Amino acid sequence: MMMVGSHVFFITSCGQMFYHTLTRAERYLSWFTPSPSYTRQRAAGSKSATACNNDDKQLTGGHVVSDKGRSEHTQFLYVTSFTKLLLPSALTVAFSDMAINSPSSVFHNPAFIFTAFSATNILLLLPLCVLVLYLGCQKWRSASVASHSDVFTYHMVAMEVFGIFGCGLYCCGACVDVPWLMMVGVYFFSVTSKGQIFFHILTCVERHLAVVHPIIYLGLRNRGRVRIRNVTIGCVWLFFLGSFGLTSLASNFSTIPSFLLSVVSIAVVSFCSLSVLRALICPGPGEGGGDGERVDQSKIRAFHIITTIMGTLLLRFGGHLLILLIYSFSEVSENIRCGALVSGVWFNLPSSLVLPLLFLHRVGKLVFCKNNTESGQSSE
Repeated sequence: MMMVGSHVFFITSCGQMFYHTLTRAERYLSWFTPSPSYTRQRAAGSKSATACNNDDKQLTGGHVVSDKGRSEHTQFLYVTSFTKLLLPSALTVAFSDMAINSPSSVFHNPAFIFTAFSATNILLLLPLCVLVLYLGCQKWRSASVASHSDVFTYHMVAMEVFGIFGCGLYCCGACVDVPWLMMVGVYFFSVTSKGQIFFHILTCVERHLAVVHPIIYLGLRNRGRVRIRNVTIGCVWLFFLGSFGLTSLASNFSTIPSFLLSVVSIAVVSFCSLSVLRALICPGPGEGGGDGERVDQSKIRAFHIITTIMGTLLLRFGGHLLILLIYSFSEVSENIRCGALVSGVWFNLPSSLVLPLLFLHRVGKLVFCKNNTESGQSSE
């Protein structure tokens, strides 16, 4: 079914190319080289010419648009397609209708916002992802056993590389004004954002079991915990690869799955993180003697790390849910709703940064954090 949907979408896109070409040729003849035959055709009341003229007025608001304006409008429509993949398609339809009737200055802003986000995403995440994957390959070659959190981090970073690749394609397409290249970048980034949600949830659940239910966690270790982890990771990657075909059917999806996914993600992350924080605050059995000060310092450090992770994940999922609520039920102006939709991509950045940075800090590859840790240990 996924392959059939992909083929139908591809054939439809190819067929639409000819209509776009005919529309552009007709506009060129009517605006720049109005021949006598074309003038007589319009005077005779040709239905096709009248229909195209009405479409031109709707697209330009009754004004003649320059080539630069058309280029900006094209970029805006492809940014809208990105919103279609991350948010429900029903919202995108209304978003596109608002964009068509807005001034040309609005066309440039969404494309500029997403281009700026793509450039920032590449500059910040690409070096981190390369370093994390390099360290992961080194550990794999040394045949040392990696923790489950590290394995989830490796797979999440590997999936992040697809998103960075999509951002690079979008930036290249925006610079050279190649719409199909922009659309390919949009697909890569949007599918990556969907797949990463499950790795974030798995990381929170694994941390919850290790801290709150250590007996069950150790029991799973002896009963094929690695097998369960690998099967779960394989299912996430299958969903990730299958999403490339499912995105072509996004226009048939309602807003309910997006709301449910955001709500479930917030609930799971909040429950697991708050349970871990509660376990860190409450004293465990046998504590209260010995080297209590050092134990307290380690708990405080873990408390800060869990709080940071929970904050970035809630910012991501809560921000997406807030955008859906604003666009679906708010009565604010269309410009504000448009800006909220496109600006929502920035909610992904903190959560994409925090796990690679924490991993590098844990293995001692962050120079400033390593120096701070050594100075703290020497002072003790």
